[in-house]
Amino acid sequence: MKNIIFQDKFLMTTLVAVILFFAHDVINDFMLTGHNDIHFYFELSFVVILIFLLITQFRKNYHVTGQLNTAKNKLTLIEEGLYEVIGKQFSMWKLTSAETDVAWLVIKGISFPKIAELRNVSEKTIHQQMSSVYKKSDSKNRHEFMSGFLEDFINFKE
Repeated sequence: MKNIIFQDKFLMTTLVAVILFFAHDVINDFMLTGHNDIHFYFELSFVVILIFLLITQFRKNYHVTGQLNTAKNKLTLIEEGLYEVIGKQFSMWKLTSAETDVAWLVIKGISFPKIAELRNVSEKTIHQQMSSVYKKSDSKNRHEFMSGFLEDFINFKE
């Protein structure tokens, strides 16, 4: 994404530089020779076309930026909704605070050893807490636990 923004800025900066060069040349030609030769009209047409292209590029960037901001806002709403749905599900299952923390870390895709390290507990404790979560959520393993949220979220949207 950053590469595309850089390319657009580079393109527009280059376009402005070319417009300024040819506009300067058109003004010099007008001052020196008037506006009677074809060279003057050719360069003037070129400047007008380049200005049109620059305006078109600015409009395109403005439109795409608006679409990107709209998409970001929608994604934020979806994330908040998903967080809320999962939180409600945890409440319905009556997970303890520790089980809730571990379940969130599992949902985020963090491994049991890493969760144990983050929480300063043994890996065995994490396994026990997740066993309790599996039992309360009526799932047999991590994959079933995770797929249940995807299924619930899809059904929630219908």
